Amino acid sequence: MKLFASLIQNMAASEWLPHVPGEVMDDIKAKHDAIEVYCIAHPGESESTVIHQGEKGGAKLKWFGRILETIRQSIRPKTPAFFLHNTQDNSHEGRTVLGEVINTFKDAQDRVYTIIRRFKDTLVGAYKTTVASFEAPFDPSVIDRGGEVQPGDIGPITGIALANGAIDKPAFAGANLAAALQCLKGEEVVPKEIIKQQESLTDLIERLRNHPDFATLTREEIFQDEEKPVKPERDNHFHQVERLKREKAQAIEARQALEKEYADKISARDSIILDYKTRDTLAEAMKSRTNLSDKHREYIESHRQYLKVDPAQDISQQINAFLDSQIKDAEKFIPTASAPENLPSPETQPSGGAVSFLPK
Repeated sequence: MKLFASLIQNMAASEWLPHVPGEVMDDIKAKHDAIEVYCIAHPGESESTVIHQGEKGGAKLKWFGRILETIRQSIRPKTPAFFLHNTQDNSHEGRTVLGEVINTFKDAQDRVYTIIRRFKDTLVGAYKTTVASFEAPFDPSVIDRGGEVQPGDIGPITGIALANGAIDKPAFAGANLAAALQCLKGEEVVPKEIIKQQESLTDLIERLRNHPDFATLTREEIFQDEEKPVKPERDNHFHQVERLKREKAQAIEARQALEKEYADKISARDSIILDYKTRDTLAEAMKSRTNLSDKHREYIESHRQYLKVDPAQDISQQINAFLDSQIKDAEKFIPTASAPENLPSPETQPSGGAVSFLPK
């Protein structure tokens, strides 16, 4: 008998399990390997290590937009997962292989996750890992250009480095282990070196529904917890009713949590869509204003942070109204388009700083 033991449950199985091919899952079951899901990159900054001409140093890099999709596509199945980085370069010789990549995917917030197959004999001892980083050829001129990485600045990803987060810090803050499970024999128990967290009710029901021997499973086999034997419940009507009430409450709580998670993802997606639509519409509206001088445009760009768009109303009308008001305000300081010297000094401008909505 072989059962799946859920080891880490910070991400619902429904989010990553569809990315594991059926034939790979069958082989993992047969060999009792484990699956670990790591966040490998996300929008924002990273504290990366750059090796150039034999010298190693740290660099703050910025990752936004298309580069995250490039990372997802560059992490190919069978890419090796090593224990720690190589200290000199990204070569593979002499390194400890903990597993290999199964697949890589992105969530609604553009976070990139890679699914690692951990070989059974690497799951104990010093090889407990909770963070991950990727390795790839890199153009160091990015640092001189402000650190924003573009798709052409990195080469194919050649390896994944796994480490213990209590000792090593990943390049991306939050590049942590999100989920893990292992296929075990009936007589085996989860290694004590691996942190065991409570399996969600939804995943427990799904696991049992798909189990071929569901009707004959004992409680110990279901929960795979031999260290804490469960006392049998008293077999009477009162305790059965109380147990059903608890199970119903747990099911409602699990459903509400899933509904909130789904609503949060929809809200985040809509916010991203609105941001892109606002930037594109504003760019087109400014292009259509042929009467704008460079000084007018500078004034408008310095006040972009005051543009607030209501998605329930016509976006074009709101943006044009914003431009009209900004042009009117700018005319107080710009009598003519050919007299840029009459612009006020920065001290007379409204406080708050400039925020760029448009891609450079």
